[in-house]
Amino acid sequence: MPKGVKKFNITPPPKRLAEEERAIEIGRTDLIAFGRLFLKGDFCKAATPNFHYEVANAYMDKQNKKQLAVIVSRGHGKTVLTKAFILQQFLYHPKEEPPLFFAWVADRLDKAFRNMDYIDMQIRFNTRLIHAFGDMCGKTYNKKWTEHDKVFRNGCTLVSRSNIKNLRGETAASVIGGSQRYNRVILDDVENEENTKTHDSIDVIKRIITNAVYPALDVERGRLIFNGTPVHPSSFCQSILDGYQKSIKENHTEDYSWQVITYAATQPDMQGGVLWHAYYPREKLDEIRLFYVDTYGNDSGYFQEYELQPQAKGAKVWGAEHYQIHNVSYQWDEKLHHSFLNWHGDIFPVNCFLGCDPATDINTRGSDRSVITVVAVDKDWRIFVMEEISKLSIPEIGMRDKDGNIVGDKGVVDYIIDLYDAFHCKNGTLEDVAMTRGVWQSFQAEKLRSDRYDIVLRPEKPAGREKRNKIVAGLGKHFYQRKIYLRQEHFSLRHQIENMGPKLGHDDEVEALFFATRNMYVPVLEKTEKSNTYVEDLVSRSRSWIVR
Repeated sequence: MPKGVKKFNITPPPKRLAEEERAIEIGRTDLIAFGRLFLKGDFCKAATPNFHYEVANAYMDKQNKKQLAVIVSRGHGKTVLTKAFILQQFLYHPKEEPPLFFAWVADRLDKAFRNMDYIDMQIRFNTRLIHAFGDMCGKTYNKKWTEHDKVFRNGCTLVSRSNIKNLRGETAASVIGGSQRYNRVILDDVENEENTKTHDSIDVIKRIITNAVYPALDVERGRLIFNGTPVHPSSFCQSILDGYQKSIKENHTEDYSWQVITYAATQPDMQGGVLWHAYYPREKLDEIRLFYVDTYGNDSGYFQEYELQPQAKGAKVWGAEHYQIHNVSYQWDEKLHHSFLNWHGDIFPVNCFLGCDPATDINTRGSDRSVITVVAVDKDWRIFVMEEISKLSIPEIGMRDKDGNIVGDKGVVDYIIDLYDAFHCKNGTLEDVAMTRGVWQSFQAEKLRSDRYDIVLRPEKPAGREKRNKIVAGLGKHFYQRKIYLRQEHFSLRHQIENMGPKLGHDDEVEALFFATRNMYVPVLEKTEKSNTYVEDLVSRSRSWIVR
């Protein structure tokens, strides 16, 4: 050794070395510990909230075969946990097992590139990771290492895409595992305001995820992970939440195909009344909400991004408080030729009416439903929704054999006639536009063929761009007086009612309800005091002959 050069021992002391090895070993099974040890810039900004541990455990769970949905407020660490999970899984992956194959999908190309830049930066320049795991960059070993695809030294492959359609049919290959499909597909905020503008674009996302992404997963070890916040009342994210809420109400969460972790920013039972008090305290959330109000004029953006309400409370027209729940049963009196409802022993006369909102446009019949609704109205103008049929992709009328019997599936006209007869309806109203004109024509033809002139069905033109205003004006007085009664199981109709506003996606069930009430009138039977039976009130019965 040259004279004057001091001797240094660069090997850590045994005690410190043991502590580092123990910390590294803990990171094998604890995602939060891994993040706090190796990704301090992300995990040490604030105290880790409890829900991060819940999400981390769900990520790491290899026994749960359900798909995972993490639906949490904007800025609360979903993507940070995703980055840590990918690195942790790849770096600790056992050599004796087939390499992992992950896909990470964003909604834009620049975001997909930034995601991969993060992985590249950590693998190449994070000294802690390099010290613990060595050089894992596949580029060093002549493996593929690009903006779109990164193959690690141990063969684990990560692909990043900005279009979920590009995942169809992709596979990776290794000597141990052979050709293999995805172990994980992570859809990270794939929905935004641009790709959820129309019913068709929303339906495209749903179809691709279910028909292209899900089948691309490995049969035994594959799992779909969806991270996001609902940006539209009809979005894929919102549909997961709706299905989850329905499974809770029906006590069937074990049978629901998604494991759902969802939290809004406001949590009254948590510290500070918020989800992440150390990073997003109440004061910060109030500041963000005020920014939306001052800049945009209302707080709808805040409720969408932070409270998981794509239709903000201030923008909603009606809520659950505007309707009531019923469990009435229907009965027909042959002697009086009149409809009655039985509600806990109280029997009273009603008139029944039908409304239909058909969807037979070839471009939207896969996403819009044909809805037929029957309502009953009593003398006090209480409106009971009795039956609702909502079908996708059904014909205008079912195919008939030579004897007039239906062959195969029923059509819109067939359901109209069935419900009309089942509830002895007084009349019905059908939306009539160019695209659905065939339903009206098919009904007229079937009415002539089967000699059913007793069925009264009126076509009505929609209001075009003013349709929402027309529906609100028509149904508003009934909702505000709490005169509309729904069944407990009318989940979809209740959802549309509670989210009625400028950003509601599908309104077909509310519109069918609107049509059912267009030409309704109250019954004219009165109960006699002596015999306690009903007779027709001839005074009330007098009305114009033009109205049936």
